[in-house]
Amino acid sequence: MTPWPARVIQVLLVVAILLVLWDAVDALNAPACSDGAAFDAGGCYPWEFEGPFAEFWHWRSRENYLLSRLLVLMPILAAFAVPFFIRRSLIALSSMIGIAIGGSLVLVWVPQAIGW
Repeated sequence: MTPWPARVIQVLLVVAILLVLWDAVDALNAPACSDGAAFDAGGCYPWEFEGPFAEFWHWRSRENYLLSRLLVLMPILAAFAVPFFIRRSLIALSSMIGIAIGGSLVLVWVPQAIGW
């Protein structure tokens, strides 16, 4: 049986999965922002945008942004599955947290660091 702290983290991971999926579906049909005022008004995403977001690889196009959502989702799903494979609670908890946070950061920010 999975210990209760792992269950709590799994519930939080399910919430994170749902939020990432909701963001990806919302971004799928959202228009690009034309300027900073349109971004502040909401309802658009700043891809192909000149300004503070232009340097991040995942804002360069809609396809890159959707790919980044997939890359964020993969370690969260892997972290969700950890308690089914690791039964020791402390190792499972630390693995879940490390995989979810570290994996998401690495998969999204490494392409930025290498200039992709």
